[in-house]
Amino acid sequence: GESAESSGGSSPRDVLLKFWNDYYQSNNLKLCVVGRASLDDLQKTVEDTFGYLPPPTTAPVVENLSSATSPTNGDKLEFSLENARGVAAFGKEQLGLVREVVPIMESRSIKLYFAFPPMDDPLLKETHPYRVISHLLGHESPGSLHYLLNGEGLINGLSSGTGIGVSDFSLATFSLSLTPKGMKQRDYVLS
Repeated sequence: GESAESSGGSSPRDVLLKFWNDYYQSNNLKLCVVGRASLDDLQKTVEDTFGYLPPPTTAPVVENLSSATSPTNGDKLEFSLENARGVAAFGKEQLGLVREVVPIMESRSIKLYFAFPPMDDPLLKETHPYRVISHLLGHESPGSLHYLLNGEGLINGLSSGTGIGVSDFSLATFSLSLTPKGMKQRDYVLS
């Protein structure tokens, strides 16, 4: 048969090589290494595996959400669940869901996830809003949410933080460990 090039298409090999050259750069990669080996051995393994990658010659190609998160109306920020390429992290059918799971062992908890701009967004990097939100939601002082719900015997514990962070968005988590009374009144707890 005909090759892709002779029939007017592009060469799959050329497309793959272009992708490799454009995106497979050290400044586009992130690596986490976990192992029982010594730090020196782990470092050697990483260097042997990835050391051949040339240093970046250009700025990272992968766009950050910061292009979709921009100052408007003075000092306010607008956040879109769509990344810089217009692709949504979650579809409408994936939002606002309540998933009930019946565990084998008794467990009573509610976990809420909220989409936020990426943690490394340059517009938010200096202010660390995730830390502020986590501190406000997770604080246990008199008058706090934890103090009020615990005082009513509805929760055993409460925690908050950033659960998932990727280049286009992050997910803030808010977890409540409920008492039997709290489980019966979960709509009230959520309100």
